Amino acid sequence: MNYTNEFANASSIGSDRLRKAIERNRLKQFKRDSRSKGSEETSTSAFSSRRTGVATKPEDVEIIERPARKKSRLLESTDDYIPTSARKITTSKFKKWLNLETLGYLFIAFISFRLLFADRGVLDYWRRHTTLSERMQYHQSILKENKQLQTEISRIEKDESYQKQLVRDLLGFIGNGETLIVFAGE
Repeated sequence: MNYTNEFANASSIGSDRLRKAIERNRLKQFKRDSRSKGSEETSTSAFSSRRTGVATKPEDVEIIERPARKKSRLLESTDDYIPTSARKITTSKFKKWLNLETLGYLFIAFISFRLLFADRGVLDYWRRHTTLSERMQYHQSILKENKQLQTEISRIEKDESYQKQLVRDLLGFIGNGETLIVFAGE
C-alpha cells in the first residue's frame, strides 16, 4: 500500500520511526474496525473512508466510535471483586499442600518426634536418668558398707577385748577358767 499522501506532513513532525509507528497503529485500528463491522467492506474502501491528513476545519473532523470491549468477569459484579495481588492462585492439591508453612510444620513435627522417641531423646534420657539414680543409690550403699568394714577392721586391729569376743563367738574357743555349758536344744 502506498501511504505517501498520509505521511506528507510526518517528515516535519519526526523521523522514519514515527511514520512507521503511525502506519502500524492505523493498520491495527483498521483491522480492529474491519473485524467489528464484519467482512462486508473491502480493505481499500474501509481504509479510504478515513481521513488522510490533519483536519483544518471542524467540519472535517470525523468521530469514530470504538467497538465495545468484552466486559471482564470481575467487572460484572463489583461486590465480590478481589484484587489480583490478594487473590489466592489455585494450584494443584500437591502444590497447595506443599507450601513453606506446611513444610515448616512438618519439620517441627519431625524434630519433636525425634526429640521424644529417638535414641538419646527425652524418653531415653528419662530411662537413663532413673538408671543413673538407681546406680547412685547402690554406689552410696556400697560406700556406707565399705566405711563400716573399715571401722570394724581398725577395731579388730586395735581392740584386744573385741578380738577375744570374735574368737569366742566365731571360732568357739573358751578362755582360761571358763566353763562351756552346752544345752541340748542348741
